[in-house]
Amino acid sequence: RLRVEDPDSHETGDAGLFLPSSSTGSSGSTSSTSSTAAPSPEQQLVTKYLRQFLQGCGLAPCQTPLCASNPNFPFKDANEIACKAVEVASNGPGELCSRLEARPASCGPQREIVADSSIDLDIVTFKNLIDQCKRDQSYGALLSRLQAVFSSLSRLSMSFADPNMDPKNPLSLLLSDVQQAYWLLRECPSEAQMLIASAAERIMSSVSARPDLVTPRLMKGILIIFMYPILKEKPWQSSLVAHLCQIVWRSSAACQRILKYYLVTQRPASGNGVASLEETMAWLVWLVHRFINMRVEMIEGFVTRAGLPSSTANLDDNVVSALQCLHFFYHANQESRLIKYTEFYNDSLNSFIDFMDDFKRFREKLFALCNFPFVLTVTTKANILKLESSVLMREKLQLAFFRALLEGVNPPYLLLTIRRDYIIEDALVQLQNKSHEDLKKQLKVKFVNEEGIDEG
Repeated sequence: RLRVEDPDSHETGDAGLFLPSSSTGSSGSTSSTSSTAAPSPEQQLVTKYLRQFLQGCGLAPCQTPLCASNPNFPFKDANEIACKAVEVASNGPGELCSRLEARPASCGPQREIVADSSIDLDIVTFKNLIDQCKRDQSYGALLSRLQAVFSSLSRLSMSFADPNMDPKNPLSLLLSDVQQAYWLLRECPSEAQMLIASAAERIMSSVSARPDLVTPRLMKGILIIFMYPILKEKPWQSSLVAHLCQIVWRSSAACQRILKYYLVTQRPASGNGVASLEETMAWLVWLVHRFINMRVEMIEGFVTRAGLPSSTANLDDNVVSALQCLHFFYHANQESRLIKYTEFYNDSLNSFIDFMDDFKRFREKLFALCNFPFVLTVTTKANILKLESSVLMREKLQLAFFRALLEGVNPPYLLLTIRRDYIIEDALVQLQNKSHEDLKKQLKVKFVNEEGIDEG
């Protein structure tokens, strides 16, 4: 029999399914685990399908259609997953993922999806677990707890909460505790770090497909993953960071306000591995920049091999979402001034950009780097402004000529009549009376009593 508990699935997309650890008799009483009969082959098959639907094989991207590690896995609703597991199991093992059995034993079916405060992590529990594992010379308990917490965004969002606050409160996350936990994780076997990364990738893959389901409370889990130091490693740059940027960009205004709160609000904290607000903002910006650099490098290689022109249109959706995420961090930083604005410059994009092509796309209201001026250096901005000035001046000149031909009154140039001994005074007086449209025209200066003399 399957039990379905799904108090948070409408927020996370996580299924609230598990197989009971004890059997229930017809009278409704529950027997002890020791008296539970061995599961039948049919029940074992259902268990395998539940494991496949809930956790996947852990080797993303999987090509098996009905594996949770497949980015296109179709089922999100808890009841739908339960029914589908029973239905598919009745047809035999034909839909089982061939890589499912290669998954570590600690990732087997367990009560890990239903929200249970006894499994949530805090910094004290985390330290005690590591100390226990060191004494036992086995890290199985830690791996099991990490798997349980990081396999559900709902449960992850309940972890590392301020003990004086309701863990469901969107403002209850102690970011300093998260950073301490990651610092302590360095002493553990690399399997622990890989386990977190794999579990987080599966969550983010699912959530990034439906960012509208993310609530302010769940943004705490997003931020916990964003703080993970392993994200600086290349294998995770192409997956986790892409999902995180997509979620930050597409999430609701309420979710973004919660994320901004954690980025700019100072909280007293100390301990090994704890970063200041400035260091945290710098880490997030660097992380997104590095991801953009990797994508641009790959795109440039493709464009060069294909003999295509360098165009902003060649930048893919991953770069777009990363720029939108960076845009969010930039505006959060504008209010708090945690890091210098120059930290948002991206050299890869500045070398990649074609000024004329990008400005043309900007004017046509297409995606263009001109819409993200904070990533452009001063030199790049100056070049774009020169181009804009030249284009607008040419357009205004053409328009003025047509008007002059038709109406006979509209001069095609911005003409200033200046006395040489009063250049600044005369120029300021005449310019302040010119319209915005006149100031875009090509400039011509006529000096009093110097007709016919070309003064350059």
